[in-house]
Amino acid sequence: MAGMALLALLWVAAAGRTPASAETGLALLRSAQNTASEAQAALNAACATCHDLTGIEPGLYTTAEWTETIDRMVGYGAALTDAQRSTILAYLATDAPATGEGEDAPEGDEDAPEGDEDAPEGDEDASEGDEDSDADAQALLNSSCTTCHDLTSVQPGVFTAAEWMETINRMRGYGAPVSEDDAEVIIQYLASDQHLASDAEDADEGGEADAEAAQALLNSSCTTCHDLAGVQPGLYTAAEWMETIDRMIGYGVSLTDEQTDLIVGYLATDR
Repeated sequence: MAGMALLALLWVAAAGRTPASAETGLALLRSAQNTASEAQAALNAACATCHDLTGIEPGLYTTAEWTETIDRMVGYGAALTDAQRSTILAYLATDAPATGEGEDAPEGDEDAPEGDEDAPEGDEDASEGDEDSDADAQALLNSSCTTCHDLTSVQPGVFTAAEWMETINRMRGYGAPVSEDDAEVIIQYLASDQHLASDAEDADEGGEADAEAAQALLNSSCTTCHDLAGVQPGLYTAAEWMETIDRMIGYGVSLTDEQTDLIVGYLATDR
């Protein structure tokens, strides 16, 4: 009888315990909550001084894409430790798409210019349609982009459709209100009659004098806000450097078109 009572007491005690699997789940939940809180704190401290966090949400991009963005921001002067960087990546890459949005998008964009190439075969109505599309694209650029920067380097023929889509996706991440339909209109306009003369080749032809002039411009224009640790030749393409410089101009950096071309030609060397 005493044995039965002891078994009953043990059963009651066991019934009040949380199963091991539940304890593991609670631990994982608490860990995820802590990671999210730490990541949000790091984002507010390191990023919100220059821009809001509208497009910086978990699951929007892949780990590789967030890594590229964070590396670029660190190059601009964002202060992040290795631990904070890992925490932010773990938080932002949660439920990321299997294939990055930036990788999927160019496939549709590469097809977009084909419509423009076919247009001359049509009649005058086709030409009028192109003019209307150009006007629509210009209106979209003015409404979506000029709140942060001017359109000096946002001109037709400068980059490929894929490069423009990558730029638009990045701007969406910063909060630019551009729908899929709007993006197609803009890319058809910007990718027409492209002439992709290499800025890196121009820099090579200019020689050491251009490199020294570019370095002097970087020192005078950029180092008031951040160092030049991540501003080195060969790190990014001409298109990426141009997009970066446009953003800096939007923040108040004063550069002429000629100075911008000189800097891009220098930084895009060996890309």
